[in-house]
Amino acid sequence: MTQSMMAQVLSLYASASVIDRLHLAIRWYLCPFDKISGYVPKGGLIVDVGCGHGAFAALLALRSPQRQVLGVEVAAHKLRVGRLATAHLPNLLLVQGNALAIPARQCQAITILDVAYLMPPEVQETLLAHCHERLAPGGTFLLKDVDTKPYWKFWLCNAEEWFVGRLVSRLTGQQFHVQPVRAFYYRQAADWAEALRRIGFRRVQTVRLDQGLCHPHVLIISQKG
Repeated sequence: MTQSMMAQVLSLYASASVIDRLHLAIRWYLCPFDKISGYVPKGGLIVDVGCGHGAFAALLALRSPQRQVLGVEVAAHKLRVGRLATAHLPNLLLVQGNALAIPARQCQAITILDVAYLMPPEVQETLLAHCHERLAPGGTFLLKDVDTKPYWKFWLCNAEEWFVGRLVSRLTGQQFHVQPVRAFYYRQAADWAEALRRIGFRRVQTVRLDQGLCHPHVLIISQKG
């Protein structure tokens, strides 16, 4: 991501707490949001599921006025911070709801970034099917997660997730994840791709996003037939 765009998005959160701003800054330095946003359609209704503080949704809204971006987040605190930061963006709306609460509208695209690994496999399958139903014909589904290979990157990412979760919980007195997480449900990229095809998605492709990064980021892109 260009430094100017990153600075523009992070500047929206100038009034947020130090912990929230630190969380956002670290996340943005570790995750290739810029590359992911390049695969999102330039117009239409775009839904970001599990949008957190709304930073990626804000990026999408800022980059294309033709987009109507809807961020869905279950955590009340993150939602409050995000709403305050992005209230002036006319093409962005943040609403509270879980990952299955995608509005009953025909979406041009649905994005899910680093959320699905928190769900057991049967819930993951339900989520994918729900997204397929909500997409317009030809709509794009983007699932960003971490791959289980290479192993050293996966091990580092998994260890960091546990450590950061506990650190944030101790500093803020709030759970890092909305509900206690006893296990992470990572899947290989090939397994995600097969699950998407089984549900009915077409043109499934996997894009590695971890070059030069310590996390095994992978983006699985597909379309509704």
